[in-house]
Order: sequence, then C-alpha cells, then structure tokens
Amino acid sequence: MIAPGGVIESREQVISGLRVFTAVDSISVENERVVRSGATAIVLNRLVTHGIVRGPVGEMVLGPISVMTVFHQESDERWSVVSRALTPCDPAAVARGIC
Repeated sequence: MIAPGGVIESREQVISGLRVFTAVDSISVENERVVRSGATAIVLNRLVTHGIVRGPVGEMVLGPISVMTVFHQESDERWSVVSRALTPCDPAAVARGIC
C-alpha cells in the first residue's frame, strides 16, 4: 500500500500502524456505489468519522474521506483487493456536495 506522503508499506506495516490509531466514537460508511465490469469491481464510498481520532501525531478531527477500492474476481469466485485509495475531502467540496 502507499501511505500518506507516497511511502510504500507492506501489509504488515499497515496493520501494525493501525494499532496506534483509536477512534473515540465510530466511523460510518456513506454513499456506497459498486461499478462492475467482468471480473473487476470498483467500490466507491465515503467514510465519516464521529469523534476525535488519536494517532501517532496527536488528536485530530478528520473530515469525510473518499474511498475507492478495486477488486478482481479470481477463477475460484473469490474477490481480491487490487488497490485502494483514501483521499481526505476538501471542506469546500463537502459544502458543495461533491465529496
């Protein structure tokens, strides 16, 4: 995966890094859409955090985050994640209803 700042991380690094983050309240998934073409599916949604997130750089309030995940269906019908992009929504885009 590519972490913020363009740093490439292994799966193990991503999982260990998640342990330092704790959400005080919850995260909800909104506006989920699925676009499928053959053995490829793209899932688009928005994550909204409720409460303060504590992480390695201190406490912060995160705005909505736009998420795009690409899946590929294997020959045995299982789906595998190919890529995922998480992009913080700009407050102006949120106000205009486009993020």
